[in-house]
This record gives sequence, structure tokens and C-alpha cells, in this order.
Amino acid sequence: MTEDVSEGGIAFRTTDGPVETIAEGDHIKLTVKHQDFTIHLSGQVARISHRDDDVIYSVQVEVTADENRNHYLQLIYDGSNKTLPSVQDTWVTPFDELYMNLVVRARTYERKLSRRFNRF
Repeated sequence: MTEDVSEGGIAFRTTDGPVETIAEGDHIKLTVKHQDFTIHLSGQVARISHRDDDVIYSVQVEVTADENRNHYLQLIYDGSNKTLPSVQDTWVTPFDELYMNLVVRARTYERKLSRRFNRF
């Protein structure tokens, strides 16, 4: 079952409990079923975390530029992601949205840089 889906990755847990053969850094292939579509993904396991009795696998995905990518983006942006707004605020201008987009991208870039230089 999926826990979180974004353009950069997916977090999931298995229904059969933890899988002993999956480790951080492993390259895996995933199949996600959404509505009538089957989405084939591949990626690298970035993190394995624990929540209560569940094991959450976080994978950085690589989506090919075909219909898989279109279905994957549809999964992210067409209602399955509860963190996206469903109604646009009439007081938010396109300039505000551009500014917020730049802020989010700058923070993402900053996190990448800090991860690169803060490895112990």
C-alpha cells in the first residue's frame, strides 16, 4: 500500500509484512495500480523506516517518458494527493504562485546541497 507519492519518489508498505531481501540502496521495480491503469516504475531504495509495526520503504523513482509517466503524474496530481489545494484562493495571483514555486524549488535545492555536504 502506498503511503506517499511525489514526482521524486514513492513510499509504501507491504501487506505481507517486512521483506528481508530489500535493503537501502537496492534497485527495485514496482507496479502501482491506479484506477484502470498499471504503472511500472523502477528506482532505488532511499530509506527504510518503521512506524508502529509497519516497515515503510521510500524509493526514488525513475519514470520513463511514455504513458507510464502520464499515468504516474495523474496519480500524483488528480485528487490522490491530499496536500494539494482543491480550491484556488481568489486572492492568490499568478505572481504569488510563481514566488511560492521558486521558494519550494530553492528549499529542495538547499536540502540536496546540505545532504551532499553533511555526510558523516
